[in-house]
Amino acid sequence: MTTERRQKIEEIFQTVAGCSPDERTATLTDLCAGDDELRREVETLMAQDDYATRGDDTFVDAPVRAAARAPAADADRNLIGTFLGPYCVLKLIGSGGMGAVYEAARDDEVFKRQVAIKVVKRGMDTNDVLKRFGHERRILAGLEHPNIARLIDGGATGDGLPYFVMEYVEGGEPITDYCARNRLSIPDHRR
Repeated sequence: MTTERRQKIEEIFQTVAGCSPDERTATLTDLCAGDDELRREVETLMAQDDYATRGDDTFVDAPVRAAARAPAADADRNLIGTFLGPYCVLKLIGSGGMGAVYEAARDDEVFKRQVAIKVVKRGMDTNDVLKRFGHERRILAGLEHPNIARLIDGGATGDGLPYFVMEYVEGGEPITDYCARNRLSIPDHRR
């Protein structure tokens, strides 16, 4: 599945999830415009969201449900053009479950460097997510491998959301696209 396809599914899900139960079917029919596969993908997300909202919270359910309801590009907090420490945020690279990743640059008298910055999404800043994000930062700080982007820096936004700065890797392929292109099975994903 392409990134554009995933974004379209997420956009339709966000729209339909915001509708009243009476409006959902008609809105889904209009937005999917005869694309049965697209409709199935959105309906699957809707069913998962309905399951999660019944109160069956587990360690995973609550953050996943919050991520599904979060705006696709963290629209409530557009960081493009702002500074996080000495780094100027240039563009959104990607957005996932608990965070968004931005391309940024440091260009001052000390350093000149292109970087990637991962920031916790607004609405995902629960104690559990912040704890996991901190754990992820600590793990990355201890890793040194030529196939893993290095951790460079870390901090918090002006409104207290944590971020970390990593080396920028040009032209990477999302792992989900790689797996789909190579038609990897679940056991193949684990290798």
